[in-house]
Amino acid sequence: AQVPPDALILESGYRTLADGINSHPLSIPIRLFPPLKRYMFARMINRWDSVSQIPFVRGPILVLHGENDWKIPFDQANSLVDVARAHRATPDSSAQDPVSANLPDQGVFLSLLADSGHSNIQSSPNYYCEIAKFIRLIETTAQASR
Repeated sequence: AQVPPDALILESGYRTLADGINSHPLSIPIRLFPPLKRYMFARMINRWDSVSQIPFVRGPILVLHGENDWKIPFDQANSLVDVARAHRATPDSSAQDPVSANLPDQGVFLSLLADSGHSNIQSSPNYYCEIAKFIRLIETTAQASR
């Protein structure tokens, strides 16, 4: 059995690997030739299906995305956040842990980082600040809920 993480930080996340490939500018030849696309996607071993896995994360989630990310569009990160929040909005009490339940935005946060793209997101001036803020918020909320 897999153990879900206590918290999750996603960097430049996409819904699925196929969605990530479809949105990449270099995938135009694949998109223009649907039989090749179907052939390739049918044979993918790792689907890296983030959108179906993110509801299993009960702890706080931070999604970081570069403002100038031309490889994975921002709407994919936004979609992951929407799925996580929608799952947590259900009346099922197991959808989130006690810390997430006491955090704003149901414990799911999205940060669009200026001056960064896909491969240099860590160089954004706010990258480490956003992670530190996320960790401090979790710690403060956990201490207050004890």
